[in-house]
Amino acid sequence: MTCSILRKVSLAIAGILLVSAEANSQIDCNLGQIYYTTGGSIQTLNPTQPLVPGVNPVPNSIPQMGGSEGLAVSDNLNGPGPSPTFYTTSGSQYWYWNGTAWTNTGHSCGPAAAVNIGAGGGYIYNLIGGSGQVWRYDGTGPAVLILTIGNFQGGGPYDIACDCAGNFYILNTTNPNQSLTLYDPNGVQLQQWTLTGAPSNGAGGGFAVIGNQVYYNNTSGFLGGPIVGSQVNFSMITTAGLNPMPTDFGSCPVGGLMIGGGNDTSYYCVGTPPITLTSNGTAPYTWSVISGNANLSSTTTQSTDVTVSSNSVIVCMSTSLCGSATDTFTVLIPPATTLPGDTVFNCGFGQQTTINAAGTAPYTWSVLSGPAVINGSGASVTVTANATSQIIAGSTSVCGPVYDTILINVPTATVDAGPDMTLYGCATYSGSLNGSVTNTTPNITYSYAWTPAGTITGGANTLTPTITPNNLITYTLTVTTPANEGGCTWTDTVRVNVSDATVTADFDTTIGLGCAGDTVSFTPITTNATTYLWDFGNGFTSNQQAPVYVYPQQGTYTITLTASNPYCSATVSKQITLDHPLQSAFTMSNDSICNGAPITFTNTSVGSPGYTYEWNFGDGITDNSPNPTHTYTQDGIYTVTLTIRDFIPCTSISEQQVVVASIAADIVPHDTSVCLIENMPMTAVVTAPPYFSSFTYSWTPNTLIDTDNEQTVNFYTETPGTYTYAVTVTGWPMGCVATATNTVRVQPRPVLLNVSPDQVVEYGTQVQLNAEGVLYYIWTPPATLNDPNISNPIALPVDKSTTYRVIGMNEHGGCRDTAYVKVDLTYRDDFVPTVFSPNGDGKNDVFRVLNIKYQNVIEFRVFNRWGTEVFRSQDAAQGWDGTYNGAPQDPGVYGYLIRVALPNGDMRTYKGNVTLIR
Repeated sequence: MTCSILRKVSLAIAGILLVSAEANSQIDCNLGQIYYTTGGSIQTLNPTQPLVPGVNPVPNSIPQMGGSEGLAVSDNLNGPGPSPTFYTTSGSQYWYWNGTAWTNTGHSCGPAAAVNIGAGGGYIYNLIGGSGQVWRYDGTGPAVLILTIGNFQGGGPYDIACDCAGNFYILNTTNPNQSLTLYDPNGVQLQQWTLTGAPSNGAGGGFAVIGNQVYYNNTSGFLGGPIVGSQVNFSMITTAGLNPMPTDFGSCPVGGLMIGGGNDTSYYCVGTPPITLTSNGTAPYTWSVISGNANLSSTTTQSTDVTVSSNSVIVCMSTSLCGSATDTFTVLIPPATTLPGDTVFNCGFGQQTTINAAGTAPYTWSVLSGPAVINGSGASVTVTANATSQIIAGSTSVCGPVYDTILINVPTATVDAGPDMTLYGCATYSGSLNGSVTNTTPNITYSYAWTPAGTITGGANTLTPTITPNNLITYTLTVTTPANEGGCTWTDTVRVNVSDATVTADFDTTIGLGCAGDTVSFTPITTNATTYLWDFGNGFTSNQQAPVYVYPQQGTYTITLTASNPYCSATVSKQITLDHPLQSAFTMSNDSICNGAPITFTNTSVGSPGYTYEWNFGDGITDNSPNPTHTYTQDGIYTVTLTIRDFIPCTSISEQQVVVASIAADIVPHDTSVCLIENMPMTAVVTAPPYFSSFTYSWTPNTLIDTDNEQTVNFYTETPGTYTYAVTVTGWPMGCVATATNTVRVQPRPVLLNVSPDQVVEYGTQVQLNAEGVLYYIWTPPATLNDPNISNPIALPVDKSTTYRVIGMNEHGGCRDTAYVKVDLTYRDDFVPTVFSPNGDGKNDVFRVLNIKYQNVIEFRVFNRWGTEVFRSQDAAQGWDGTYNGAPQDPGVYGYLIRVALPNGDMRTYKGNVTLIR
């Protein structure tokens, strides 16, 4: 609400009229009301007014959705329709009231237990009471888990309240954790208050925060109290709780505006001073009259004075925590409200209803409409009526003589318990009754009850109860209205009979054995059966009455017959044995053998005694004995087949493969002559089919070799002679064996003698090399030698130092010795003069690099003292003659830069000064 009353005339029944009038307003967040679900309806409660069943609370014009759980008042987050509107949950999804019907948002509210909801600030929050989980929904997708509240599990009541900023409140009334806690939209705790006067209790029907007042209902009763400092001070409003009892509260977000501090209606007696209305919001303020005849002293200030000449509604616009908001206030001219309500109920048929006026004598009574009859006078009269009527009573009020009217409501109903019926069953019977009630009176509550109760198993207080009679029974449907709505009663009956349709089932079988399959004929023995379902025990079924089925495989099968009619069925199962097995099978002493080894075959066939055998070994040989032995003479893979026949006769064939193999071995190198300078490897080479997975080796003798059980062994000796070795190779997994021999002749080893030492010679100088002690010589590199195949060649190394290798051999080419001779080169030093005199006397007339022979001048440059280049050349013989551009240069000191390359690639650089003398 947005405006408050500083002065007002209040009557005790004003709040009662206010709740009744607002019951059809659906949702008004300016009224400070609580909405709650109960027994299929939504109730509207003004917590500041007296609790009077049927008056406060009253049913809201929006119905509760069937099967729903939880209730919240929220801005419309999902689609067309009113905003704010009601939200609820059903089937783990959110639903909202679109103005005419409940609509599924299609969005998940989280786990099935997340049904305790509250809304504010564009969010809907769900609480799971058993775990303390809080889920948040913004209208765009499924709810998300934001918080698990510690020490809450089982606390109560199970509900959430919110403010306009999207923060949410959790109330825990269970010791030792009693508290009211405020959290932000991300689940961060903002504030917490302790509780006083709150009995320790869990679960419950919900709670609401309106202004600074907190209300809740659970098994302790209905309580309320203000938030004061860091506490919420509760007091008991009623220990009986609300009537009807709530299952979940829904309330508008905290922080709205109010006119009159929470009340919405006041009375004005014509001719008295104006009523002052004040807003609790903040500027700017806008006051206006939206209905009736009223005068306002101001339309822009926080307070305004109001006088009316007829019932009027005033609206104020201002701002609050929730932003821009409006509230309405009703100013009434008191009517003749001397009766305790506007409607009484009378069941007709001469029933008398007593009506007591609350005004001041004298009283006047009269019938305004309908067939009502008033008996008596004064403050209390009785009324009879057979149809709805209206009467008027006159009395006095604070404004003078007043009058009030009252409606004599005569509820009507036409009750039909449904047509008589017969239930068919199988010794037991079940069904449902189908009663109906028509010609009802709007806004009247009707209750249903069926008797006798002994055979009613569910829904005894609905129009369609379930029943389990066992004989002919007459059921009575009784329809009543509550005592406060006349306590009227109507009845009707229905007869229900029963008929037994029990089915019995049995069957016989006839078996015919065969090779391709066994044929079985089935004969049912049943009573009351009209349909048949046979299960042959191997996944196949039939709906025939007496089927014939061929079993493709032998075995023991459980046959099941289900015989049925539309009401009953019976099942019987029996086993049949189709067991005349014939299965050829055999084992072998080995499935992989070496060529020439015997193999034994053992018959393991399954079948009746007296069958015959036929073996085929795959190499053209056959046998008719039960367990033959056979030897293969050729390598190969052979398929062995065993064919057996029984008494029918039926035939069974089995087969397996036998691998017959051999291996061959050799040694490389084979029968060779060598001069052993280092170890000589000998390798056993095996030729074998690919199904040999590994081989083992055994060498003899085991002397002069490094191992005797590897594929490759290393042989070494310094003693010349002839040596013979043999290797035995075994191939696995068959164990086949092959052998090979090898002869090695070891020759004497040559030795080079008197080999020239390493030498250093000047570039361009010849040197004679020398080696002795062998028959043949090979010198490398041969390019700088006069003859590479003699013992003492002449070498002329060029460009760089050279290492010569000589290989010496005797008559056995495999035996040799090697030696090396290194010849290093030196180079003559260059010489650069420091003075020259280009005077034409033929002596020292040119400045050049002296001793140039094999060097290559890369750069030769001369500069005067100002840095000017006066000479450049790459010709070592040219030199500088002391001129520049043909003109003789002055005597003096000149700088030079000379770079020379040697044949071995080295570079020499000369920098310095030379003096020119004339």
